[in-house]
Amino acid sequence: GAFANGPYVEYKLDLPVLTPETSHLILTEPILIGADGCVPIPDKPGLGIELNEEVIARYV
Repeated sequence: GAFANGPYVEYKLDLPVLTPETSHLILTEPILIGADGCVPIPDKPGLGIELNEEVIARYV
């Protein structure tokens, strides 16, 4: 994964603009939460997410 020595990565999902129901609006791929409540460790650099810049540009 992206963090060779870190078994856990925490995502803050309680902000009104980034919830499991709305994250698809600003992310190119949704954050999938497993049945056990865990999110798989990303294999991409950083947090493993990519922002949808077209959507974000409407609000900046």
